[in-house]
Amino acid sequence: MWISKNASPRGALKDRIKAQLSMSYYTPRDQLITLDSYNDAVKYGQFSVTQIQDGVRIEYTLGREWNDADYLPVMISQKSFERNILSVIGDSNLDLFLRCCDLVQMVPVSEEYPSIDVFNLDSSVFGNYTLTAVGKSLTERNRKTLIENFVDQLVSSRSDLEGRSDIRSSHIPALMREQPVYVLNSRARRWDLDDMIAVLKETGLSPVELRCDDELLGLDAPKAASIVFRIALEYRLEGDCLVVTVPISDIEYPTGVVNEFGQKETYHLYSINLLEYFGAAGEEAQGYILVPDGSGALINLNSGKAASAYQQWVYGRDNSLDPPATLLTKTEQVYLPVFGLKNGERYP
Repeated sequence: MWISKNASPRGALKDRIKAQLSMSYYTPRDQLITLDSYNDAVKYGQFSVTQIQDGVRIEYTLGREWNDADYLPVMISQKSFERNILSVIGDSNLDLFLRCCDLVQMVPVSEEYPSIDVFNLDSSVFGNYTLTAVGKSLTERNRKTLIENFVDQLVSSRSDLEGRSDIRSSHIPALMREQPVYVLNSRARRWDLDDMIAVLKETGLSPVELRCDDELLGLDAPKAASIVFRIALEYRLEGDCLVVTVPISDIEYPTGVVNEFGQKETYHLYSINLLEYFGAAGEEAQGYILVPDGSGALINLNSGKAASAYQQWVYGRDNSLDPPATLLTKTEQVYLPVFGLKNGERYP
């Protein structure tokens, strides 16, 4: 790969230069999709690094596995909130989370906590109980707002509810009679929610860990995307050589993915490109690339000429995959996989 002054990388290409590998696959409808390790894994924190003998192993999950909204609990018990969130987000973020969440508890209806009617909500939903905020003395109006926010968040977090009128007493989590629950409040502004999500993602916890109480509260749990690929790269130093390998047996690709028609589909890997931009030269670089075209050819860096990436079959073309009739240009046979790059006085 070389970069000419007339073709400086921008946007997605500039980011793709940071990728260690890219891969392509065909959908069941013959659409070719390409993913790379930076834009489709590293950007989302979907990678891990472990030490191996004489090197390191990097495991990538390509394809966005979780949406940003999956990281933010809409409701969570006080114990889980303090253990899983407040303990890991740092003191500087405490005010943000406490400001955007209400600590709610169920209490028996009494003179101090009278029952409150909420528009479109059946009066029997809470039975002989009602809601209030822990440690706060609320006016009737503010308590009504608290209850409205709770039932609206309940509706938004359950696919079996379309509105307040669908809520029944069985939908009210039994857990709330045992301990207080934090509920995301409607006062939270969009940028506050974005900040909360960013903080939660930095903890390294998955949406499943952060939303551990969803099942107990009867909420729809977040689901990871089904179309993701898991590929590992292993870098080793062998003598004075850097050896990079892709363990084929460890590759995982989507199988049994149920489509909109209820049919199961498999997404087979089509190709892998490894270290496409290894040794990429900058805009001021002087030197050349050695490619094995015929007996060898040189491509000058930053020549000012537009050119497509050089690619060629090594040891001959597989005519079953690309028949000669489809060839648009004539190239020399590649007999040996010999490549090189001179960048100034360096030979990376």
